[in-house]
Amino acid sequence: MNFVPIWETANDLGMPINVHPGTGALDAAKAFPSVASDQFLMSVVRGFKSICSSGVLDRYPNVRVSFLETGCTWVDFAVEVMDFSLDNIRDRIKIGALRSEHKRVVDRGLPQMTPQEYVQSGRIFIGYEVDDQLLPYMVDKYGTDCWVYASDIPHAHRKPDSAKHILNRPDLSDAAKQRILWEGTARLYGLESPLAV
Repeated sequence: MNFVPIWETANDLGMPINVHPGTGALDAAKAFPSVASDQFLMSVVRGFKSICSSGVLDRYPNVRVSFLETGCTWVDFAVEVMDFSLDNIRDRIKIGALRSEHKRVVDRGLPQMTPQEYVQSGRIFIGYEVDDQLLPYMVDKYGTDCWVYASDIPHAHRKPDSAKHILNRPDLSDAAKQRILWEGTARLYGLESPLAV
């Protein structure tokens, strides 16, 4: 499938692209329900990997991308795997030992930054669940400006009064709470920050 027109339009308009999880092949989901539940999360991880490793963020510098409704605890895993893979490809290029499966990545263009640098640069935004135990660690590692609060939560399986849950967490500073509740979402969508009002 050719997504170039979508990327070009989003780049021209300065609009974000939002990645939401899905179950993929519905027949497979029905036949293998336990795999389908894993697929829901992994679809976002695969999207993150594809977008951060493809050079697409370098080709379309005005696009911001969010990865939503899967919590934030997967980000470190994805970043570590991608760092290893991309470092491996770069090392193999240096010694002339590129493998055939790396050709596709090299042909489309290696990214100019690491996944963590893309997140910290304000190009990548991550949704989180208010009860993610690793949220304080993630905020400390990636900064306060890349987080997107989903105000349509709770879905049936999530916490009611979720904004209050964040505000009452003792493991996040008041400044961090304000930024992760409002600022990231405003920046993602190019809105005036409610904190600036």
